[in-house]
Amino acid sequence: MNIKKRISQSISLSFHVQPKVMYLFLIILLGTFLRLYNLGIESFWFDEIYTVHQVSQDSQTLIHQLIIQGDLTRNAIYYLLAHFWVLPYGVTEVSIRSLSALFGVLSIGMMYLVGNALFGTQVGLLSSFLMAISTFQIQHSQDARFYSLFVLLTLVSLYFYILAIKTKQLWLWIISSLINILLFYTHTYAIFVFAVEYIHYFIYWKNNKDALIQWVTSQTLLIFTIVVGFIPMLREEGSVVGLSKGLAWITVPSFRDLLRTVYGYLFPQNYQHSWLFISASFFAATVFFIIGIFSFNIRRIRNRSFAELRNWVRNTQFLPPISSELILVAIWLIFPVMLPFIYSRLFSPIFADRYMICAAPAFYLLIAIAILRVSRVIPISLSLGALMIVIIPGLQDYYVSDINEQWREVGAYVQENGYPNDVIVIAPDANGYQTKSFDWYYQGALPSCGISSIIDKEQEIARILADCTMTHDRFWVVMRGPPEVVSRFKSFILNPNLTTIQLINERHFVEISVYLFDLSR
Repeated sequence: MNIKKRISQSISLSFHVQPKVMYLFLIILLGTFLRLYNLGIESFWFDEIYTVHQVSQDSQTLIHQLIIQGDLTRNAIYYLLAHFWVLPYGVTEVSIRSLSALFGVLSIGMMYLVGNALFGTQVGLLSSFLMAISTFQIQHSQDARFYSLFVLLTLVSLYFYILAIKTKQLWLWIISSLINILLFYTHTYAIFVFAVEYIHYFIYWKNNKDALIQWVTSQTLLIFTIVVGFIPMLREEGSVVGLSKGLAWITVPSFRDLLRTVYGYLFPQNYQHSWLFISASFFAATVFFIIGIFSFNIRRIRNRSFAELRNWVRNTQFLPPISSELILVAIWLIFPVMLPFIYSRLFSPIFADRYMICAAPAFYLLIAIAILRVSRVIPISLSLGALMIVIIPGLQDYYVSDINEQWREVGAYVQENGYPNDVIVIAPDANGYQTKSFDWYYQGALPSCGISSIIDKEQEIARILADCTMTHDRFWVVMRGPPEVVSRFKSFILNPNLTTIQLINERHFVEISVYLFDLSR
């Protein structure tokens, strides 16, 4: 009898668990499709070209750069993984970006585990679904950079921190620290993730003090490894991720930038459609939402007296109780965004939305919690339907728009329209990487030269330009870079009072401008 009862319970449990597993499988399948779709259709952009040239080196040279020179230490884990990932196949847009796509898919699964560990299965499923369809996450999962790995390791770090807090076992604290070491050597903004864990640990100090020895042991390991890593990092120009000097291409953020960063974690950007179109989609979602609420609750309103309806609304708790888990998520969203924002406002700018991608999962968790809390009055399907009305047009917009710099198109354009005695000038050229970006796609035979982006005197620009174009009839100028740097070169080269050249044609691509000049001798 006991055996039959156990078998019956097992069968019942399997049927109870199976839908959750099926939902998670479908969410991961959807996220995989969205991350692999059109993976190689756009050309590499400037930062990806930097990745390509680093991981294309032989293993010995790359490791020497990572450990001895310190040039790539702050992103060492990604560069090592990418190097060995493309080794069997060679570097193509698909081969190297597929690693980021893999990290993005794994992040969806980890998002479920974190949500489930904090708030249960439903929040885990909802938050993983939001991550799966987020255009922000998809874009960085289709980028040959380290941001999707940064998200994945952030989720793994928080997951083991949660387990360690709950169980207080030393081995979980050690694993948490080892993950944080990998996180730090993926992106230095990992320090903001550490801040989240430290702040939460000390807020609930009374609950955690019996695990003090385990925590101190694990953090000693983490801090020692980070200090050792700082030594080669400090050899880099601009120090650690530019925290001492700021990042030259970043401007001081406004409060609007702060809100836009959090908004962009899930909701659409104006890749192609205007903000008016996006506003219209929000309006349509709101109308759908209101009509849906009315339709769902009309029977309840009809069948209840006013007093009963009032008591029912009062007993429906829309706000979640303040708990350790909710405080952790709130800290997770706030501090990785606010700390760089405050630093940028007070000292030098380091605020860039992709650098704070580690905070995005907390945003998905909060939205999932909100959807679940109001589900007694507003069905989950209705809330998700309203979100889809907003998100899907932006997602479709992402896939049909040109997001990356169009180096492939620029190379083809110059190749098709170049004459034998032309020369190509890359200006500005930051450490030669604009030239490398152009050369990756240009298949022609025209000679080229670059003018460094650090040159700011017109006489020096004129001298280098004269040397580059000597003995040539025409020359092409390819411009890509920060607006203030590009404008410096453009104001000189396109000013007829300062030069003796004649503009024949110009064409503008995404983030790149191409000019063709005739030399008047």
